[in-house]
Amino acid sequence: MEDALRRQFAAEGLSVDEMDFVRSGDLRYLGQGYELRTAFPAGDIDEAAIDAAFAQFHELHKSDYGHNYPDTAIEIVNIRLTGSGHMPKIGRPAIAGGGSLGAARVRQGTCVFRIDGTLQPFDTVYYQRQALPVDETFDGPAVVLQRDATTVVPPGWNATTEPDGNIILRQKADR
Repeated sequence: MEDALRRQFAAEGLSVDEMDFVRSGDLRYLGQGYELRTAFPAGDIDEAAIDAAFAQFHELHKSDYGHNYPDTAIEIVNIRLTGSGHMPKIGRPAIAGGGSLGAARVRQGTCVFRIDGTLQPFDTVYYQRQALPVDETFDGPAVVLQRDATTVVPPGWNATTEPDGNIILRQKADR
């Protein structure tokens, strides 16, 4: 099983240093209705490996239940191999930047904002999200439209679209 998993990981581009394997088995005393997961050593599963796993099972049983039965036969119910591949962290995806704020502009209209406790109308620009240029700051009031969300940039704030797609809103210092 380990050789097959190593080949599969290698086909995915992982080196040997990027692979980890954990062997374990579900063991129980003959006739029991429950098992304890027990580690198996790396390498061939020979008599020495089985003896090591059985010794660990006796210790686990004693630790979990306060007793063990060293002279009782042990059943191996399942043997499992868990493989892990260590992949590089996935970075944030770059987004395609639009051409200009003018190209992203959909329309202009009046929106009402609460400023200092009173409702006030403001001339507001509406932008299409996917057409916004990257790293260009624009002032509020503005509304950014996209299929699954709407971002409101209030008066006294500005917004910048980052290369990874985030829209960062900042309150202007002169507000």
